[in-house]
Amino acid sequence: MKLSKLNELLLKVQNENEMFELQSEDDIASVHFVRGRFLFMLNGKGLFSLKKTAFKDKLMFQIEKRNLKLVEDE
Repeated sequence: MKLSKLNELLLKVQNENEMFELQSEDDIASVHFVRGRFLFMLNGKGLFSLKKTAFKDKLMFQIEKRNLKLVEDE
């Protein structure tokens, strides 16, 4: 996923109280904004919750490590 697309999605999550999902063959993940922090959930468990700058770096690492792809709305 490109960094520009990730920034766009994170802004939407933060400003519009939405979430987005990512998935791979083995994993499903979601990103939420709760109490002023971004929350990354992996397979139904909260993996980490951080402010935007640190969150973005860890999220990109998880996306690449786990080969996660954005789940598009139908």
